[in-house]
Amino acid sequence: MLIRDRLNNFQKGTDAELLIRDFFLRRKNDLVKISTHTIAKELYISASTITRFCQKLGFLGYPDFVKQYQEENEYLDSHFNNIDPNIPFLSEDTTAIVNNKIGTLYKEIIDDSLALLKKSSLNTIEYLIRDCDHIYIYAAGDLILAAENFENKMIKVGKTVSVERRGDNAFFKANYSDANSLFILLSYSGETDNLLKIAHRLNDKQLPFVAVTTMGGNSLTELTNNVIYISTREKLINNLGNFSSVLSAMFVLDILYADFVNENQEQALNNKKQVSKLFENRRSSRNPLLEDN
Repeated sequence: MLIRDRLNNFQKGTDAELLIRDFFLRRKNDLVKISTHTIAKELYISASTITRFCQKLGFLGYPDFVKQYQEENEYLDSHFNNIDPNIPFLSEDTTAIVNNKIGTLYKEIIDDSLALLKKSSLNTIEYLIRDCDHIYIYAAGDLILAAENFENKMIKVGKTVSVERRGDNAFFKANYSDANSLFILLSYSGETDNLLKIAHRLNDKQLPFVAVTTMGGNSLTELTNNVIYISTREKLINNLGNFSSVLSAMFVLDILYADFVNENQEQALNNKKQVSKLFENRRSSRNPLLEDN
């Protein structure tokens, strides 16, 4: 859950805690320049009360809270200034306007996803992908579309990837997997029950796994340090379609694929061409733009 939402949802507390909550929401952009002593003086409370409130929210103290709150606010204040990712077009919009708005939305989603890659454990994850023999993917909901796109690309360059649609089968595979396997778990909310069971089982076996999910903290990110964040703008239900979550997940998985291939691009391309020619030996097109040289 985003820090902003944790603050807004904090309704039952002492009078002092509610004062601190309101101050944090009201002065969110100024906190980096304000000390606990300054806040305490303004609110007529003790500095230690502020520290305890931050710890109650799950932070080490006030400096840790401010650092993460500032990073979150910088993210939320960037991108999507001119378009709503949940309701990107209106009923009175013409077809041409809708088309342009979807184009703008896609550009914003990619820029948003690129910005979040800076907060992700990308280098470690790339090593895990390179060194494993088999990648298993389990995805919640529509994110399975991104998972299958990733699988399709990876198997064509010789990397074994399996997307499991059934939660029970994914759990059994996690149970019998070893250090030569890597699981990638995709969940927008990070709270999917079956997926969390798999994550816990992998932790029990002390096997690393990769989480592809939203920023702001959730049950899934608490179970691994190997996290790739996807665009965190889409409401769970109140939206016209899962535009940002699926596209963002597909984009970050394409990044993983591209980085994997780029380590030995010539060999990967040769492998793909040779096998493709064996299977697609009769594939052709009248369009010269599509013909291979």
